[in-house]
Amino acid sequence: MPPLDLPHQRDDGRRLRLFARTALCGALCGLSWLAPVTAVALPTGGIPEVSAGGGAPTITTVDTRMNVTLNAPRTVLSWTTFDVTPDETVSFNFGARNWIVLNRITGLQPSRIEGIIEGRVGGAYGGNIWFTSQNSIIFGKGVQVDAGGLLAAIGTPDTGSFLNPSNNLFSFNGGDALPNARVFVLSNARLTAHGGMVALMAPTVSTRANAVVSATEGSVLYGSAKNFQIRLEPGAAGDFDLVDFIVPNVSDGADGAVAIDLGGDTRANSVFLAAVSKSAIGSAVINLEGMVTAQAARADGGDIVLSGGAGIASRTAAPSLAGAASTDIYLNKASASRDLQIQNVGRTFGRPWVRPIEELKDPRSLAEEADPCGLLGQCDETTDNGDGNGNGNGFLNGGFAPLESVVLDRALVSALFDPTAISAITTGRDANIRATAGIELGRIVASRDVSVQGPEIEANSLIANGALTVRSTEGAVRLAGVGVMREGSITGRTDVQIDAITAPTRLTVTSGRDITIGDGVSSVTGAISLSAPQNVTIELASARIDTINAGVSANLRGGALDIGAVNAPRVFARAESVKIGSAATAGDLYVLATNGDAQVDNATAGDDIFVIATHGTASLGSATLTGGAADAVQVEFAGNPDAAGNGRVVRVESTDFDARLGLGTGGVSGATEVTVRAGQDAVVDVVRETPASLSVIAARDATLKAPTVRLDSVTAGRDLAVGSTTGDFTLANALTATRNVTITAAGALRVADVTANAGSVSLTGATVTAGAVSASEDLTLRALSGGVTTASYRTGRDLIIQGSTLSLGSSIAPVARDLSITSLGNFTSSTPLSAGRNLTLDVAGTASIGQASAGSGIRIVAGDLTLGGTITAADAQIESRGAMRVGGSAGGSGFILDNSEFGQLRIAGQLRLYAGDTTGGARGDLLLQDLAVNPSNTPNVAFLVGSGNTASVAGLVAPTASGGIFRIGHATDLSWRPSTVLVSGAIGAATFSGAAYSGVRSFDEVRLAARQDILMGSQRFIDLVRNAAISDIDVAAGRPAGVTPVGDEVNRVFISTGRLEVSADNKVVQQNTSALGGGQAVGVFFTGQFNPALIIDPPRLVELWGAFSGQGGQVVTGTTAGGSVTFVVVDTNGQPVERPQGANYRFNSCDVGTTNCAPVLAAPQEGVTGQMNVGLLTARDGLSSSSSGPGGSELTDEEAAAQVSSETLTSPPVLLGVAAPDPDEIVTDPVVTGAGSEEIWRQRRQKQ
Repeated sequence: MPPLDLPHQRDDGRRLRLFARTALCGALCGLSWLAPVTAVALPTGGIPEVSAGGGAPTITTVDTRMNVTLNAPRTVLSWTTFDVTPDETVSFNFGARNWIVLNRITGLQPSRIEGIIEGRVGGAYGGNIWFTSQNSIIFGKGVQVDAGGLLAAIGTPDTGSFLNPSNNLFSFNGGDALPNARVFVLSNARLTAHGGMVALMAPTVSTRANAVVSATEGSVLYGSAKNFQIRLEPGAAGDFDLVDFIVPNVSDGADGAVAIDLGGDTRANSVFLAAVSKSAIGSAVINLEGMVTAQAARADGGDIVLSGGAGIASRTAAPSLAGAASTDIYLNKASASRDLQIQNVGRTFGRPWVRPIEELKDPRSLAEEADPCGLLGQCDETTDNGDGNGNGNGFLNGGFAPLESVVLDRALVSALFDPTAISAITTGRDANIRATAGIELGRIVASRDVSVQGPEIEANSLIANGALTVRSTEGAVRLAGVGVMREGSITGRTDVQIDAITAPTRLTVTSGRDITIGDGVSSVTGAISLSAPQNVTIELASARIDTINAGVSANLRGGALDIGAVNAPRVFARAESVKIGSAATAGDLYVLATNGDAQVDNATAGDDIFVIATHGTASLGSATLTGGAADAVQVEFAGNPDAAGNGRVVRVESTDFDARLGLGTGGVSGATEVTVRAGQDAVVDVVRETPASLSVIAARDATLKAPTVRLDSVTAGRDLAVGSTTGDFTLANALTATRNVTITAAGALRVADVTANAGSVSLTGATVTAGAVSASEDLTLRALSGGVTTASYRTGRDLIIQGSTLSLGSSIAPVARDLSITSLGNFTSSTPLSAGRNLTLDVAGTASIGQASAGSGIRIVAGDLTLGGTITAADAQIESRGAMRVGGSAGGSGFILDNSEFGQLRIAGQLRLYAGDTTGGARGDLLLQDLAVNPSNTPNVAFLVGSGNTASVAGLVAPTASGGIFRIGHATDLSWRPSTVLVSGAIGAATFSGAAYSGVRSFDEVRLAARQDILMGSQRFIDLVRNAAISDIDVAAGRPAGVTPVGDEVNRVFISTGRLEVSADNKVVQQNTSALGGGQAVGVFFTGQFNPALIIDPPRLVELWGAFSGQGGQVVTGTTAGGSVTFVVVDTNGQPVERPQGANYRFNSCDVGTTNCAPVLAAPQEGVTGQMNVGLLTARDGLSSSSSGPGGSELTDEEAAAQVSSETLTSPPVLLGVAAPDPDEIVTDPVVTGAGSEEIWRQRRQKQ
């Protein structure tokens, strides 16, 4: 190849070459008839040398194939020429994978290998094929080389050491190499090492686009030097891999302009590139244009190592050689599954090399050499520019490959982004780049750490999922984008410029001069610290930065800025929105938001502080003015509100939103003038005294909270809120506001007349004393620990008062909307309390009310309640502060609402009574005694009890006439469901006697909800079953012992209702109080109004006993009722569900809704007699339904007579729930007794 021309020589040289080629073409074409084309070009020569003890190889040639069978571990074959045409094959057969054949080419012509070279061990690819020559070795277009390992080197090998099989260090001397000799791998060539390595070593190594060099289980080495050594080591299978590429001295380096030029792809376990240049006229080039991939196949793999100015030592970059000439490394695309290491004496570029014209031209093929006329016929000048057929990547090197990286990155273009730096490098672990000259990179993405160090550093993006270290030793650092997930540091010897940063853990940026972050459209987020001895400039669309320290100035501009702390002699922030946690400056502090909020939490300045927002809120927490700077204007800009000689000024201002000072934790020190001006609301909430002249101006509302308040400096266009944060507050002058007035005091509040002409008044203090208080809307008077006293009051809407004593100058008149009274002691009102909407009475002690009414709802919370008149509302809620007793007579302690007081309630909607406080933690038990509920006055009554408490119905709770809804426990709020509901009295009234029900006053619905159990029966029965296990409860079977009713327990009715709903998690059990025991059931009476009559919110056990009124008022009881009672099982949302697995639901000993009934074995304690009503049959009437055997045949007369014995008749008859038979079902049977002929006629139901 001709030497590289300098740029100014190229035009003249190209013309001369064109003329020369034209003349030569004519001459050769004229003689072409004298030189026929050669068809065969297999290697010639082949003189062997073998290692000791080995045999000479056998070489056979058949047509276009040469077979070389090797018989020694090391063999040298000296060839005069080694050319292989595309249709020829040279095959080497090895005895083992660690055998090597060295093809030493002694002729001085370039060797062109264009066919197939293969090495085999047995039938598989293996063995090591090496080539050496003093002229170029060219792997032509379409060549295919497959062997265990491949080596091609320009230079003379040390054959003596090579032939020693124990030696793994090999030397090559390029002193006799011809000028411009190189190793070429042309387009579409495939060099593949199967298990071992590929090593291409020469002064210049070049591969073309679409060529592939592969060693997936070994390494690929590209080495550039004149004299060099290579150290290998065999693996477990015998294949060799690289340890060292040794260039002993600088004098052994190459002197060409191109060291390594990779246009093709490289794929290997690891990839090594090393070049040592001794050129005295310029830098040598290492160009990685093709894709370089290092994918680990072994534990030591996955690395890409580039060494400029040194070799390879132990598979890493060796120390740079003293005096080595510079090497320019050009990067395009590379991927390492482990590490990337670049160590270079010279510069590094983030783009492919722009090849000179001479480097674009491929060497001639064998066919072209044999047909010079055909070749020169195409030697047009245009071919020097690259023909786009694979000799370049499109980067001015041939035009075929798209610049996809540039296209993709255009969306990221910023001030520091270089669209020509298209290199994209990824690593599975670390990327480590070191150079002695400038470093320019495209995109580096590392799964772990990135480290870059050089005199100057530029990059489009550095992304590290681990740590990041960037350090320039002489000049600036310029980065378009930085991403680091762990800790990072960027250090510039002079300036640092970065456009975009993401650093969630911590990134420290330090410069020797200035720091510039952003270009106006980029963003920065994370834990970032900036430190510069001179200036820090921020120009970002959005930013989150922890700290900024500048020795001269901090200039913060852009979109949305969020700065943790900034410290500089001059601080100027002007952005769409600005948030600063802490700002400290020796001079003025300017924080200006042009289209959003301006916020400074803590500020220290030598002169003035300005926090100004347009279209946003301005807020300043705490401000300290030291007075250490001259009272002058330090920064000139349009609209600067500062003026020389204005004193020490603090200004917080928003043109059209809110302005805030203090924020409840701060204040102002050292100022002579403080101004808070708001386009809407102004809030001053300071915790320390503000010694300056304070001016608060609000277009809408003004709020001022301070240890002391000067009202003459507060102006509000609408609402006014004033409060002292310590001690008492006294205002002797009358106060009037356009709309609302709010005054608060930590201690006693004493004010004169207060008027809100178009709004509300709120006065709050430990005690409240006021003159005439008037509000066109709501009036709130709240004493937190004492009383409320006013000369008079007027409210147009709501009245809210709180105090231990209430003295309003007059009785409480009717209120148009809501009336709320809170008393810290007792409260008594002899005059009616009236509210147009809601009435709330919250009394710590006893509330005594004569009469009360509300258009909507009434809520009463009290320690006790005394009602002297009616309470009327749509809905009402009465809460105790603990246990609650309702019903019965007056007297006793605690919260008692006796039967007479309950009768004063007139609640059209729902009446809720809570045994506890719904807004506090107080809870207690509920006890219901005799209580008459008038459904006309209170149609819907609910008693709510805390989940840790018990609800007991000890008396008769019944409507005055049938109707209404009665509930214990909340439907959905489990915190207001009692743990247990105990009914030892009755809910609804009914009397059972003589198999008939009378005196029925039933609720339409009874709903009982408990967290655990619902138990109904005598107190004795409840005590028996309360702690019994579910498996031990079966009333029909007499378990637990003693469940049979005794004494006055007999025939008691506990529930009388149209519908019963029971909700519990554990058990619902009711006592059967039937006096007859066997077939009757007493305890629950359903009026038959609703279908279903029974709703079960599934507990584990339900056992109920009773009857229901069927068609025509007929009472259905016993097992018939158990099988025919209507019911539904629901979930907690009221939706029908299947009965839970293992749950038992029984009514009158029958599985609910079935005829599966258990016999009632429990015997009563004493007999009861009575008349049988129609539809009830005695036991002896059912004898014929018995059977004497499996066939179920009728009893004989003798068997029937035996069963109707004196013993049987001593027990009372059992009432069965069987309806009367129709007349056509009745038959008459004669029964003949003893010796007589007298017949006893018995009616029975005819068998179906």
